[in-house]
Amino acid sequence: MVKGPVSLTLDPLFTKQRGDFADQEGLGFQYGWQLKYELTSRWALALEMFGEIDDLANAGSFNDQNHSLGPTLYYTFGGDTNKESGRNTDEEKSGDVSELAAPQLNLGAGVQLGLTDATSDVALKLAAELDF
Repeated sequence: MVKGPVSLTLDPLFTKQRGDFADQEGLGFQYGWQLKYELTSRWALALEMFGEIDDLANAGSFNDQNHSLGPTLYYTFGGDTNKESGRNTDEEKSGDVSELAAPQLNLGAGVQLGLTDATSDVALKLAAELDF
């Protein structure tokens, strides 16, 4: 979901172990979400949270699960120069773009703080994404 310079990304995932060594009765659940604010056309600041419940049938207490939260700073190299102003050209608005968008590299660095006893107290997050 995007509203102006703010975007929200939700990434839920249900998992199931299979095979001889499976020790899971029900489904597992992993999630990630990101609330990102575009500071400029190149810089963005995000608040991100990640977590995991190994077995929903036997979830245990919140403190026994992995959950972390923290800020991440992103920088974009390359990409469409029309985005420098933060506005789309008339061709982009109408969907009549004759050229492919230029590749861009997004790099992020942040800190994740553990919210439970089962999670590391502090973790470094590094992210790289290439759009082409």
